[in-house]
Amino acid sequence: MPETRPSPTSASAPERGDALRSRTFRTLLFSELVSLIGDRLVIVALVALVYEQTRSAATVGILMLLKAVSAVALGGIACTSSTGGTASGSWSGPTSPKDCSSCSSP
Repeated sequence: MPETRPSPTSASAPERGDALRSRTFRTLLFSELVSLIGDRLVIVALVALVYEQTRSAATVGILMLLKAVSAVALGGIACTSSTGGTASGSWSGPTSPKDCSSCSSP
């Protein structure tokens, strides 16, 4: 029996590692990594600056608390917007942060 191959138009599951073969995807992945490192360095620098200016651990604690509260509060909004929820109106996605299982707050 002759071997049958799927036609080029048929949808098939991507092979493992196919995304890494794409130069565009590797560029995006690298830029996300650089952005993540930069975000973390800004946090460390901000904590160091606030402590250097105030010499108060309580002030640094308040800074970190405000950062955590804003991440939790805005995380739900960003999640709904990024998944096409009420912000775009074109898809009836998650309506509340608890419905968005693909997002997590740092």
